[in-house]
Amino acid sequence: MIVHVKIGSYTNKGDALMLHAIVNRLSTKADLTVSPLIAEYKKRAVLGLHQTLWFESASYTLNQLITKMSPGFIRRKYGIIADNEINVILDASGFAYGDTWGEKKIRQMAGRAEKWKQQGKKIILLPQSLGPFETPGVRNNFIKLLDNVDLVFARDKTSYRHATGLRWREDIIRQSPDFTGALERKPSNFDSANTRKACIIPNHRMIDSTNNEVKLRYLPFLKECFESFEKMGMDPFILVHEKIDYGVASQLKDMLHKEVTIIYDDNPLALRGVLAQCHIVLSSRFHGLISALSQGIPCLGTRWSHKFESVMEEYKCIDYLVSPLSPSEVVFQKIRELDDPTIRGKVVNNISDTVQKHKILNDQMWCQIEETIGLT
Repeated sequence: MIVHVKIGSYTNKGDALMLHAIVNRLSTKADLTVSPLIAEYKKRAVLGLHQTLWFESASYTLNQLITKMSPGFIRRKYGIIADNEINVILDASGFAYGDTWGEKKIRQMAGRAEKWKQQGKKIILLPQSLGPFETPGVRNNFIKLLDNVDLVFARDKTSYRHATGLRWREDIIRQSPDFTGALERKPSNFDSANTRKACIIPNHRMIDSTNNEVKLRYLPFLKECFESFEKMGMDPFILVHEKIDYGVASQLKDMLHKEVTIIYDDNPLALRGVLAQCHIVLSSRFHGLISALSQGIPCLGTRWSHKFESVMEEYKCIDYLVSPLSPSEVVFQKIRELDDPTIRGKVVNNISDTVQKHKILNDQMWCQIEETIGLT
């Protein structure tokens, strides 16, 4: 069986973590293939991935013509998979279908799903944030997509409500949490001599996808949190989860007027290794939160979409979802609580309960998928 994995880009750590989780689960049961555009060859090769012969900028008809002109024995020699050889599409887009991103992505996926379904392929949307679907073009194209997929997994209850609220093929829509939490971390060279490391993970979306009031307060808010960690005797540093956030990290460092450690690693499993050594994490990145919480690390979270609120609620940490507009003394009190042994112990227990629950739910999800695509 050949399974095409649709993700955004390996350079996005959330996408990369999802790809690692898919490889861990399915690589011994099926041949996995991805678009060569998601990452350079070396990174794909390490994961044992084939590459799909498909050109994003070309039409469906042109892609089919290119496939027919490429002899099978040559494709097999170079690990290239033609579209007509694929049996299953697993869509791990993360957060792509909803009013936030407009009509283009969802219209493109709906059109391809229609063609793939005609070819007899199974199509599954892995756990991701979905909706809202208030815009007519977005709503209508998602309904068209639902007509041609076999299973849809909403990552949280808000996404599930958005998807089922369309009242269309509700029988194929399930809810299952993010599936990257069980990934093994990679040892890092991070200096963990101070066991009270406090990590700040910035996100440029907190500036370009929020209102003016939040946008203007975001960097001063991060600065105040950094200084609060210091007041509590912690050793704060900045972790850049995505390269695109380097600018925000640099601005924060300049505002602090001191030497500040900024950490980045291309390998998302190495970043999990760094987060595992932390005492507390403040994250504006969704998979930064997941990587910390799934390893039992107490977190403060900030939000620019509903997915942050949902994950903090799932881990029973909704009281620690803060806003740049929150009074400084309120945020400082939250930090004090996560440092207090008694309160911290309760928070860690709540997180651990969710970690175990998610492992069970994720396994149930994979069993449903394997049954649907015929891997059982």
